[in-house]
Amino acid sequence: INAEYGDESENILTHLCCCYGPFTILQSFSLLLFICSFFSVNMSRLGGISAVKPMDDDVRSMVAVLKEDIESKTQKVYYTFEPVSYASQVVAGMNYFVKINVGDCYIHVRIFKGLAGALPVVESLQSGKTESDPITYF
Repeated sequence: INAEYGDESENILTHLCCCYGPFTILQSFSLLLFICSFFSVNMSRLGGISAVKPMDDDVRSMVAVLKEDIESKTQKVYYTFEPVSYASQVVAGMNYFVKINVGDCYIHVRIFKGLAGALPVVESLQSGKTESDPITYF
């Protein structure tokens, strides 16, 4: 938690204790509920996929390298092949969930890139998607 929020969690608690003195049991319980709800909302993101981001050059290049593999897995040749957005997930490496415009529809592709310079691999894909379909874990 501290890696994501710095010392924010400690600062909130220190500020409340120093500025407001001793707490009653009810105040302590209320503070505990506040802290738990604050971190439970934010903890749900840990290990989950990130918010959707616009395409960047690094992910676009990675997808371009994997185009033939994607075509092989879908048994189609794509004349239009434009990655438009992606989400990521930290695992033992990185998962990329990429939305790709393939002309008449969109596909979502999950790409795994391991640690220490490992080559990216197409792990899974979903075809028949639309522009408005959200990128989710698959």
